[in-house]
Amino acid sequence: MSAPTDGATFFFMWIGFLFLMIIGIVLVFIWAIRSGQFRNQDRARYLPLPHGRATARRAGKKRTPGNEKP
Repeated sequence: MSAPTDGATFFFMWIGFLFLMIIGIVLVFIWAIRSGQFRNQDRARYLPLPHGRATARRAGKKRTPGNEKP
């Protein structure tokens, strides 16, 4: 009896796993589109910023040394 990692058995297991992962990724992507995960991109770009940094309202303001708030 040969090991599962020998020859064609490993190849078919790898291809099967690859197809399962592709199907899973596609299903998650479809769920994200249907549930509106990509809808508000303007808000999403400011989420990683710490509190007190630029917000959506102040983002358009040009920063110069004289108009920065502490």
